[in-house]
Amino acid sequence: IVPDIVASIERYPELYGYCYAGKDIPEEVVLLAPLVITPPIFQNHKGLKLIPMRAMVRDNFWLNDTLFNLGQQAFLTMGASVAHLAFAFASHTGASPIILAGQDLAYGADGKQSHSSGTIYDGDVYGLSKQEKIEVEGYYGGTVYTNRDWQLFKQWFELQLLKQPESVVINATEGGARIKGTVELPLKEAVARYCVREVNILEELKETPKYSLNALIMQRNLVKAKKDLAKFLKQTRSMLQKLDKINLTPATTEKAMVAALTEMKETDKIIIYINEHNLLRHVLQPVIVNTFNNFYRIPEKMGYETVNDNLKLQKDFLVVVAASTERVVNILQKNIDDFAKYIKA
Repeated sequence: IVPDIVASIERYPELYGYCYAGKDIPEEVVLLAPLVITPPIFQNHKGLKLIPMRAMVRDNFWLNDTLFNLGQQAFLTMGASVAHLAFAFASHTGASPIILAGQDLAYGADGKQSHSSGTIYDGDVYGLSKQEKIEVEGYYGGTVYTNRDWQLFKQWFELQLLKQPESVVINATEGGARIKGTVELPLKEAVARYCVREVNILEELKETPKYSLNALIMQRNLVKAKKDLAKFLKQTRSMLQKLDKINLTPATTEKAMVAALTEMKETDKIIIYINEHNLLRHVLQPVIVNTFNNFYRIPEKMGYETVNDNLKLQKDFLVVVAASTERVVNILQKNIDDFAKYIKA
């Protein structure tokens, strides 16, 4: 069997060895994969590549706005598995019906087996047998056992089907967990009923208009983005230096503490910039959430301890912001240099 399209979301280098190393993938097979997959997959694939942007993820928004300017049609709601990615692409193209196969998303009848024998999952590579078992409705009724990850995969399908009730989606897995919203048919019957016309997917894709990308313009945009972030980094370090000069003690007067709070409020400008910058917000979101959680634990009253706790929290926050921004600036510079080599070649 030679598939028309192979979907991949593997971002960890070791997974290249499991799924791709030593495999002779025919050139007529199209690769469907997001930007974050481990580079050797792209580098070693001989055929056509489809690279969608991930919807609702801010770093992808930033990439599109900064480099590509492709419009919303370049984004897919990809979910968390290759099946989700394949489904999202099929849905994006207007395919109907979409037939799911192999989406059992549950353990076998013995409650242990997770995949067919002879796959890369032999030997419990991912520790699936040790995960908590959860009861869900089965394909044929009754209950079957799944785990938290597979349950989330199942729920993602169900959510997409709620969002697009006009879509016809057939679950031809013939076992496993029931995916609500699908029509359940044996695979043989689904193929006989719906797979009635030969379609050359590769030729269809080759005839589809391609986006025009200009490496020189992309490099210039990266240079500007790096310059803007370098300026922000300088402002962040300057703010940190100001906070370092604030010296509070139990003997500090209320007037001096009010003056300190006024100066500390300048950190709000840093936070506003981050919230409006898609890449920084994506990178720093965990830090922002943690900082605000700690901030709201500080009592709302004037006093040395509360003001000093606020000061320490802001300084810790700015240290992380500065370090993270510096790292992003360095990565952008590396990509600018890579673009220069590509353009020169």
